[in-house]
Amino acid sequence: MSETAFLMDPHVTVGLVAGDGGAVTFPLMMSLLKAKEFLLTGDRIPTEDALRVGLANRVVKPERLFDEAFAFAQRLAAQPRKAVEGTKRALNLHLSNAVLGILDHAISSESESFDCPDHRVAVAKMTER
Repeated sequence: MSETAFLMDPHVTVGLVAGDGGAVTFPLMMSLLKAKEFLLTGDRIPTEDALRVGLANRVVKPERLFDEAFAFAQRLAAQPRKAVEGTKRALNLHLSNAVLGILDHAISSESESFDCPDHRVAVAKMTER
């Protein structure tokens, strides 16, 4: 992750239920309390915090980002292909199970929130700028 970047999930701040993305993945990568804090406030997550809570593996200078990412990709590509594929698939089952556990509720709640007055007000404020 570039040291000048940040992460955030602004769903709640614009009147939407955080039905995808952060609601599924944040609790898998950090404590549930931290996930709630970031999702309910929509606060920016600076690189230092992203690294500390597990949303980033490393932080690098922006000019080094491509080189670092490419070097890591080459390192993975040099590993035994079937072992990488199988291990990645096994690890991704955690995400799949989490998605299946909350997706119906999360997506239907998010869809309903598109019609809420809070969301309409937030969109109107953004389009006025």
